[in-house]
Amino acid sequence: MSRIKTFNLPDLGEGLTEGEILTWLVKVGDTIELNQPIVEVETAKAAVEIPAKWAGQVQAIHHPEGTTVEVGTPIIAIDTDPGAGPLDVPSTTATPGDDLPTPSAASLAAVELAPAEGMVEPGLIGGPAPGGRTAVLVGYGPRTTAAKRRPRKAGLP
Repeated sequence: MSRIKTFNLPDLGEGLTEGEILTWLVKVGDTIELNQPIVEVETAKAAVEIPAKWAGQVQAIHHPEGTTVEVGTPIIAIDTDPGAGPLDVPSTTATPGDDLPTPSAASLAAVELAPAEGMVEPGLIGGPAPGGRTAVLVGYGPRTTAAKRRPRKAGLP
């Protein structure tokens, strides 16, 4: 398990999607306790103090005061076991993408054949619905076919 924990700006409720960092209550190198207030954030509705999710030592502060940050964005890094000695930094010279698997010839052929054989229409997930219609999620546009209605019972207004 990693010693460095990244703390993301939490959802501050009421549909708020961002907050402005007003004041950092800690600095890099500080030792913090669980639930200790670490930052004061202002939203469209209020200014709130956000507590730490972990105890440990502050390793990095990702955004300066006065910055507006989206919910879910990393704001601080905390070393949860600072007494365990220096952090191990891997010294590899790998380039990005070296560990990615290469697609097999069979998987590439399947992708090319699927649209040709009518199995999946390009750009659609799951292909066409029964009757040749395109599957549409509820709330994602109008139906392309007429709705079928049951006949009205005789004698009802």
